[in-house]
Amino acid sequence: VLTNPVFAGGESQLLIEAARALKNGVTSTGRDQQEEFKDALELFREAQAGAIGNRNYVVWFQIGWILWKQGASLAEAGDAFSHADR
Repeated sequence: VLTNPVFAGGESQLLIEAARALKNGVTSTGRDQQEEFKDALELFREAQAGAIGNRNYVVWFQIGWILWKQGASLAEAGDAFSHADR
């Protein structure tokens, strides 16, 4: 998980809250962890819809990591990592 990435644009507050939820998920277990990851994923995806969010490699990486950690389809997580890599 990337920590303290530089955020730019109007998505800053969403990304800060998403990073906070992700950090809380990493330090939690069980249902609390799943809920924090769910919140982080929703916030990252909302930020992704912004003007520059779709080109933000950190957002794509974090989405891929959360999907992988939650046991989502490896293809879906792989797609997110692929976007982060380009």
